[in-house]
Amino acid sequence: MFFSKIIDFANNRVVIDGTNADDLKVFRPGIKALKELKIHSPFAEFEITKQEIRDFAKHCGIKIYNKPSTPCFATRFPYNTLLCETLINKAKEGEKILKYYGFSDCRFRIHNDIARIEIPLCEINKFIGLREKILIKLKSLNLKYYTLDIEGLRIASMDCALSDTQPAQKKQAE
Repeated sequence: MFFSKIIDFANNRVVIDGTNADDLKVFRPGIKALKELKIHSPFAEFEITKQEIRDFAKHCGIKIYNKPSTPCFATRFPYNTLLCETLINKAKEGEKILKYYGFSDCRFRIHNDIARIEIPLCEINKFIGLREKILIKLKSLNLKYYTLDIEGLRIASMDCALSDTQPAQKKQAE
């Protein structure tokens, strides 16, 4: 829906997005939609990685070159979860609370009535020190359980397991 609105706004101009070569190595259901909408992804097409984009941005003096990724909030839920505004707002509010306490790179993932908090491994001790304060705020989200993922922050941790022998995007097309 987001890209459909952009296409309408673009008025027959070419529309591009920021999909990069690294995105093609993991399960990204939205890539199929981008192709169907004829959205171009030049970073992916020219095999430019996220790190190369960050390095170039740093070289150009762009201050936010190392800003944490901000993927779609639908990635905070297991596949086949029926999403609604209430659920998405809980994930947003959970991350807002975590960011308030200084966890700028975090994910607040929701599995039914369980919250799974992902933060970088190097920040787990900081989290433990703030646990009680954070938990008081998080309980306002009315979930049953609040957990800290001891594997730490992982990109695409909700992704389906893909075979190492089969490229992710080929698997998506099936």
